[in-house]
Amino acid sequence: MAYVIVATPIYHHPTAEFLWSLLHLEGRDGFVMVKGVMLAAARRDLIERALVYENVTHVLMADADLAFSPDALTRLLAHDVDVAAGIYPARRPPYTPLVYTALHDMFMFRVPPTAQASVDAIPCGFMLVRRGVFTALDERFGRARWFEGMPGLEPDLSFCRRVTACGFKILCDPRIHLYHSVDVMLDLVTAARMGSAL
Repeated sequence: MAYVIVATPIYHHPTAEFLWSLLHLEGRDGFVMVKGVMLAAARRDLIERALVYENVTHVLMADADLAFSPDALTRLLAHDVDVAAGIYPARRPPYTPLVYTALHDMFMFRVPPTAQASVDAIPCGFMLVRRGVFTALDERFGRARWFEGMPGLEPDLSFCRRVTACGFKILCDPRIHLYHSVDVMLDLVTAARMGSAL
């Protein structure tokens, strides 16, 4: 049986929509938050706190500027994979869906899938990771170096690079409805419309 801790880095303050989403999220067993540190350090610290508890089977990384439906976590869990994530748009025009494909030593935006699919990289803002993935990363790259920046890559993409280097796949489910806070809450459909209008 899954035991999931939600891990949230807080940059300034969580949005009201995020707090509502978190309180109504089905399948969560607890949560940890940390405020005011760099993203890579925050994610690392949160995961270390969550994994102190031996009964934790998964960590859901959920950023404080997202909103999601109550069933978003249970839908990710239902895939029964090591790493699963939802897609959300960038915070700035043209609001590109944040999904990447590997190209040599870097990542390029790719057309987001319309059905569940494996991807090379996706931001960790709404990503469910099985505990064993962190153990495998520790064994290969050193303890808790999960988000340490790799040359030319920001922390979330560095994490994805390490995950796939260990042989894990990253499943992306575009049917999970996520909103990314800008001046308004924005989903992929609205972002596509707004991006094409600019």
